[in-house]
Amino acid sequence: MQRYRPGHREDWELFLVEWCCFCERGHGQRGGQPQLSGEAGVCRILEAAYRLPATDPEYPAEWVSDPRQGPLCTAFVGEGEEVWPLDRDTRTLALFEGEDAA
Repeated sequence: MQRYRPGHREDWELFLVEWCCFCERGHGQRGGQPQLSGEAGVCRILEAAYRLPATDPEYPAEWVSDPRQGPLCTAFVGEGEEVWPLDRDTRTLALFEGEDAA
């Protein structure tokens, strides 16, 4: 999968509505209590995506373009779910279904 960076304003809006608006990582941005985001409750992934070009090594690797699903955020955490630290390897953990990997 390739890194994804929305191109036009519409692309940003669609991506934000699909992923960021319902993600617990940005809960503080919507007036709630942040779990593991930055101090202000701003998702560091979203902040970096706004600030950096996709070619920058610090651009979020979590924003990708999947050939079958289209643009997505691999760090998405549904509303009400527990937010895990971004350094947690969720892809490997998924291989051990049923085991408590935390």
